[in-house]
Amino acid sequence: MLDASSAAGVRGTAGGWNYDASGQYGYNSFDFTIGNTLNVSLGPRVPPNKTTFDAGELVLNQFVGNLDLSRAVRMGGFAGPLNVAFGTEVRREGYRLRAGEPDSYRRWRVAEPSWRPGGGWRPGVSGIPSL
Repeated sequence: MLDASSAAGVRGTAGGWNYDASGQYGYNSFDFTIGNTLNVSLGPRVPPNKTTFDAGELVLNQFVGNLDLSRAVRMGGFAGPLNVAFGTEVRREGYRLRAGEPDSYRRWRVAEPSWRPGGGWRPGVSGIPSL
């Protein structure tokens, strides 16, 4: 698992306006491993009955930037200055999935013997639908 983030910002005054600008970036990823499990679709073909699989990776990243501007404006009829403010924010998010090894999600049709009344055993196919 990897989890990281950073943020930076600046405040000040320019041309009679107060400004507050900041940017943040975050990144998170983790590998998804499943263990103590068995994909029965693989049957005995995967010796020695594999029980741990790489099921993929999840990745998320995000950037946020914002800017706020404000200024006090004296207006007649008010007891104090009127605060005028504007702001904007930009956000970009990314999400990615990496597929794991095919054996972690594979569904196969499994040949198995089936019972047929009056006819003994015959080859058959399990009830798992084919994709």
